[in-house]
Amino acid sequence: MSHVPSAQYAQITHIFSGDALRHQANVTYGVSYGSTIDPAVLAALADGWWSTNVLPQQSYKVSMLGTHVKVGPDDTGPFADFSDPGVGGLASEAESSQVSIIAQKVTGVGGRWNRGRMYIPGAASAFVNDGGVLDGSYLTDWGGAMGDFLANIADDSYVMVVLHSLYSTHNKVKVPNPHLASAPAAVTAITVESVVATQRRRLRG
Repeated sequence: MSHVPSAQYAQITHIFSGDALRHQANVTYGVSYGSTIDPAVLAALADGWWSTNVLPQQSYKVSMLGTHVKVGPDDTGPFADFSDPGVGGLASEAESSQVSIIAQKVTGVGGRWNRGRMYIPGAASAFVNDGGVLDGSYLTDWGGAMGDFLANIADDSYVMVVLHSLYSTHNKVKVPNPHLASAPAAVTAITVESVVATQRRRLRG
C-alpha cells in the first residue's frame, strides 16, 4: 500500500477486465499538483491520459473499466471514480492473464524506494515471441506511448511521482518504511522492458 502524504498528492488506479483477464487487474501510479487536488477532476483527466495514449497498445481482449483517484492524506483525503469504458486498440489476441508489459518509472533520485514499475495487462500475443520478447516495432510503439502518456500528464500541470510504500521488509519482517518523511520523487521518464513479466496472482487470484 502506498503512502499519499497530503492533498497535493494522489494515487491513480486504472481498472481493467475482459476476456484475457481471469481477475480484475489494476495499474497504479502517483501524481503531484501545485495545489489541492480535486479527485473528480483528476479522475476524468487521468482516464483520458491512459485511454488516449496507452490503451491503443493493448489487446482488444482487455477493457479499461474506469479510473479511481485517492487524494491524500491517507486516512482523511477524498476520492472519486470516473468511468468511460473502452477496449484495447490492437486486433490481436492477448497474452494470458499473468503476462504483463513492464513499464519502469525513472527518477533522478537514487535508492530502490525512488523507483517503481507498472505491470500493464493486455500484451498483444502477435508481437510477443515464445521467449517473451517483444517485437522490435511493438517495443518502439510502447516506448512512444509511455512517453506521450507522461507528457500528457505534464501538459495538464501534474507531475508523476513514485509514492513510498507504507511498509518495507527487513529480514522478512514488515516494518514501517523509514523513508516516508521524504517527498515522493518525480518521474522523469518511463522505459518499457523488452521482455514481458509474469504475475501469478493475476491468474490465481
